[in-house]
Amino acid sequence: MEVADIEQPEYARLATEVFHARLNNTMEALDEQFKQYRISEALMTVYTLFRDEFSSWYLEMVKPAYQQPIDKKTFDSTVALFEKLMQLLHPFMPFLTEEIWQLLVDRTDEESIMVSVMHKPDSYDANLLAKFEQVKEVIVAVRNIRKQKNIAFKEALEMNYKAKEDNYDTSFDCVVAKMCNLKEITVANGEMTGAMSFIVNAVEYFIPLGDLVDVEEELKKMEEELKYTKGFLISVQKKMSNERFVNNAPAKVIEIEKKKMADAEAKIKVLEDRIASMK
Repeated sequence: MEVADIEQPEYARLATEVFHARLNNTMEALDEQFKQYRISEALMTVYTLFRDEFSSWYLEMVKPAYQQPIDKKTFDSTVALFEKLMQLLHPFMPFLTEEIWQLLVDRTDEESIMVSVMHKPDSYDANLLAKFEQVKEVIVAVRNIRKQKNIAFKEALEMNYKAKEDNYDTSFDCVVAKMCNLKEITVANGEMTGAMSFIVNAVEYFIPLGDLVDVEEELKKMEEELKYTKGFLISVQKKMSNERFVNNAPAKVIEIEKKKMADAEAKIKVLEDRIASMK
């Protein structure tokens, strides 16, 4: 891979920031698991971090376009992150991680991963991680639409959205655009006919596809989702109407249940409006 002294793209900067937060979050969890001798859980925690967050998300977000060089800042950050991953994996795979660690950068004969300093978790932005989980949902939804409609990734699409002013954050648009090959992400104006739609965190997204959309099939899916969401809301409302549960549950649990209710109510409103506009 060619490494060039060029400016770091915004999507790569965001990807690095998110993975740093995820790494520190995971290291906190690992510390607790090791203290309680939950070794199997610790192994799965490291495995999931490596497979899902680093290999499946981070590397895909930072990799440059085909046959283009990667910027030096992102490359160096990725090597440093990989070093830390080798340290986390070392207790479970000592010989392989030692070999890889020695090859990552030039080492002296006295250096070994066995005696390297294990980094302690730093502070991180939990809200950033929560926000990125929603970004993942958007990316997966757009890719599912491509798959359903057999649209090649090389064909650039557009995405529109409807949201309350304080309910949409544009900071990750560059990541979504790269991961989904979108030529633009804009606010939806008027009714979006001939578009596939999905909802994430009460924000409604549209992928205009013209005649490729089967309106009847789309209506059927939304009506099924509406039915499920209404059933889910009823189950949460029943739980919250149970005085014994409300009086004995921790305040944090009550807040989570209240958020579930609010999210479900917002999603129902969006679905009902969307269904009405398509009939």
